[in-house]
Amino acid sequence: MNLHNKIDLMIFKIMIAREISRTGGINVKDFPSLISKVVRYMNYDHLINPDDLVYLLDILSINGDKITLSDDGIHYLGIIEELINDISKIM
Repeated sequence: MNLHNKIDLMIFKIMIAREISRTGGINVKDFPSLISKVVRYMNYDHLINPDDLVYLLDILSINGDKITLSDDGIHYLGIIEELINDISKIM
């Protein structure tokens, strides 16, 4: 894993999951541009390499030419959103 730590990986997965969830899915051809957009936004250009994309497979589902969130991806995103909501209540 080229990402510096598991926190970087988790943030990367969350950003990809949220974007796919927000759009309802993405065309397979457009997926590389989504990855590039997230990597640039997070300033991870120097941290990520193609081998790191394997860590996204558990949250993605590919059906034909469309990539959506897998059941695990939906569950993962739900847990993260719950944690964020709980933390914001404390603060």
